[in-house]
Amino acid sequence: MQSKLRKHLTGSLLVCTILTLLIFSGFNAVQAESEDDYRQIEDMTGRELEIPRKVERVIAIGPGSLRHIVHLQAEDRVVGIEEGEVMDEEGYYRDYRLAHPELEDLPVIGPDHGGDPELIARQEPDLIVFYGDPGDAATLQEKTETPTVIVDFGDHYGEKEKLQKSWKLLGEIFDRNERAEKLSEYLEEILADLEARTEDISAEERATVFAGGISFRGSHGLTSTRVPFEPLDFINAPAITREVIEDEDGQIQVMFDREQLLLNDPDKIFIDSGNFPLVVEDFERYDEYSTLSAVQEGRTYTILPYSDYHRQTSSILGNAYYAGSIIYPERFSDVDPESRVEEIMEKFLGEPVYDELSDFHRGFGSVDLLEK
Repeated sequence: MQSKLRKHLTGSLLVCTILTLLIFSGFNAVQAESEDDYRQIEDMTGRELEIPRKVERVIAIGPGSLRHIVHLQAEDRVVGIEEGEVMDEEGYYRDYRLAHPELEDLPVIGPDHGGDPELIARQEPDLIVFYGDPGDAATLQEKTETPTVIVDFGDHYGEKEKLQKSWKLLGEIFDRNERAEKLSEYLEEILADLEARTEDISAEERATVFAGGISFRGSHGLTSTRVPFEPLDFINAPAITREVIEDEDGQIQVMFDREQLLLNDPDKIFIDSGNFPLVVEDFERYDEYSTLSAVQEGRTYTILPYSDYHRQTSSILGNAYYAGSIIYPERFSDVDPESRVEEIMEKFLGEPVYDELSDFHRGFGSVDLLEK
């Protein structure tokens, strides 16, 4: 009897031990699997974040965020758009939106520059890509309980490394590492080509040029410009503003003095087509603009919009080729600017949208500013 009891107890103990081992091994397996589903990354501000290993649902917040997600060919992961991405009654001309009209059908998740935490959370994103104030990003992360990665797209000139680093970061997030590398290589290839065509131009040979009507946090007229203005610096034809505004770090937006513009009297003037109507208004308001040599002699030209909710990379690079064909025609004789910008757009956006941009505004071409 005792022998049978002993055997029964031993058997029960063995079963309990096996069950305990199975439970703990299952728990450890689930824990290991859960840990494997996440990874650590460092965003552009140095913040350490834990994000899903596979990001399937993303929200883009702030200037340039959605554009560069498109550049990384990850637009299919986007599950909501800011209000400013919705086409209005006048149409639409952000390059990446023209290339990907399907984004229009996504839910709106609040205003530009921040969104609405409740509307964002409703889309259950795995991650938020954020360009803006780090404090706002931290608040958004807390309210949505969603990892919020801060990016910084720099520019294509003095802060080009920031742009390329953000591409690399997005490549890691979306498993598009090869794509990020190819974008950086392509950018370097274009800049090298532009430099090779114009690097031996002496200071005496340089044309005097001005680029105006450049957007910055809104639309502006003729005297609004960037210093340096990348498309001109890329082809060794720095704008006259470079000689007047010195000792500035990086790139700045300025409202160039009207008297300085008249005094320097540039040989050629390029106008951002995004603000062309405002430039026309300036010519109606200030008759003295009509005395500029470039205006009198028909050397005024329109270029593609430099910026719309941050810099438009494909337009900036295409503008450099067009400006080069005007300023140094013999050095760009093998280039058709329209075809070249379409190639660049297809590389960055997936589709060439030059015709669509030109229909909305103006494409490359000369313009008579004496006709009011």
